[in-house]
Amino acid sequence: MLKKDLILGVVIALIVGVVIGYVLGIGQRKQPVSPQPPEDVITLKKSNVISRYTATANGEVAEILDRTLTLKASGENLKIKLREDVRVDKIVYTGETEEELRKIETNKIEFNDVKVGDKVGIFMELADGEWIGTNITVLPPTSF
Repeated sequence: MLKKDLILGVVIALIVGVVIGYVLGIGQRKQPVSPQPPEDVITLKKSNVISRYTATANGEVAEILDRTLTLKASGENLKIKLREDVRVDKIVYTGETEEELRKIETNKIEFNDVKVGDKVGIFMELADGEWIGTNITVLPPTSF
């Protein structure tokens, strides 16, 4: 009987925890990817104290048109305009086995070397209310 009461207590505690988590918004909520910065960021941009706002976007390259790159992540797309002098680096594994996975190096490459399907991270700055890509890092594959 004690074991049955213990199991029942654990199940009830789990159910209560899930309900409380859902109500408090701890559950997984997806924020839509938006190329527009929040209004408070635009308002803060007028400050003389803050010199620049930055953000990072991560995903798979879905499309490249001129100096605009479209990232795809979690079923959402984000178009990012890139500076003419965008810096592009590629992280490559230098280890030969899975145990040596942490051995990497970063090589500077040309923007033309970025391909659709590459996994990338893009460092962006807010300029005139629009996010502009300043640095691209092409990430290595997740496994050998």
